[in-house]
Amino acid sequence: MQQGLLDTLQLKEIFREGDVHFSKSNVPMEGGKYYLIEGEIDNNKEIFVEVINYEDKVVLKDILTSIPE
Repeated sequence: MQQGLLDTLQLKEIFREGDVHFSKSNVPMEGGKYYLIEGEIDNNKEIFVEVINYEDKVVLKDILTSIPE
């Protein structure tokens, strides 16, 4: 969010309405599970949100403008 790609309301909408890329998700990472979520913001611009789901919390790893390899 420091990059100015989206604000907290847009991020909340991506979490609610976005699509999880299951082929790239549910992967063990840093003691949790990695998930890649795709969403759209202004003018149908694609945004990819990387999160790590731990037993007691979810950590925002990164916000990207293209799908990671």
